[in-house]
Amino acid sequence: MIRKMPNFARLTKLTFILILVLGIFQISGSVQAIAASKKKSGHTSKVKKNNKKKSKNTKRVYHSQLTRQQAIELIRTNSQSISELAGLEPLSNESMRLYSNNYEIVEEGEDIAELETEDDVTVDIESFKMLWLSYSSDDPDDDLTENGIKKSPIMENIMSWLGTPYHFGGTTNKGIDCSAFVRFIYQQSNSILLPRTAREQFTIGQNIKRKGLQFGDLVFFNTRRRVYVSHVGIYLGDNLFAHSSTRFGVTVSSLESTYYNARFLGGKRLSIRDVARLSLNKEL
Repeated sequence: MIRKMPNFARLTKLTFILILVLGIFQISGSVQAIAASKKKSGHTSKVKKNNKKKSKNTKRVYHSQLTRQQAIELIRTNSQSISELAGLEPLSNESMRLYSNNYEIVEEGEDIAELETEDDVTVDIESFKMLWLSYSSDDPDDDLTENGIKKSPIMENIMSWLGTPYHFGGTTNKGIDCSAFVRFIYQQSNSILLPRTAREQFTIGQNIKRKGLQFGDLVFFNTRRRVYVSHVGIYLGDNLFAHSSTRFGVTVSSLESTYYNARFLGGKRLSIRDVARLSLNKEL
């Protein structure tokens, strides 16, 4: 005789089975969630580790050919003597333009259009030569500036360079820019090696106002809108200065010109200490 299970007992057994099944599913889901979390965490750590490794490796990478080219161009731009020693050719006009664009070399000189419009004082070079001869003195003491720089060699070198064409980046008698001209004159006449660019030359010496300018002082101008110091010359006296002009090449101009008067920044005079520091005749 088969006895039927009471309804209450059946329900209890079914409930127990349902709870057991749900428990199994819950445990399985938790295990999968933990596994997924660990996998994601491991992936993240791996990415971070790879990124860190990549960053570390990046610091060690350098471009030897680019470094070499930059060094060569720097020599060709800043030193004719070292270029010749290294067997390098001077930069052409086109090469200098490309070099300027690629390495942000600040162009010096005047804007020709503005210069033609506003440079309204013309200096007669022949009259200037006669004027200088009248200033010449046989007294050695009169031939020195207050900081011990010889005047005659400066003037002689300037005279020999008059008419030399302007060439941005140029350092020879085939073409020379304003800062290279000033640098060359000081080097050849007094064995003083000035920095290469007008901007660098502006950082040395004592500030001199226009009324206090003396022979041999450096005079600076703002001739480019985006560049504060972009032109330099050598003061000679009577508001005249020698420089390598974009329009005329090496010439003599007047501070009374509307163009140069409006753009004049100030003068610089080398101190005795500057002269000693920059001298090429230092005692070893």
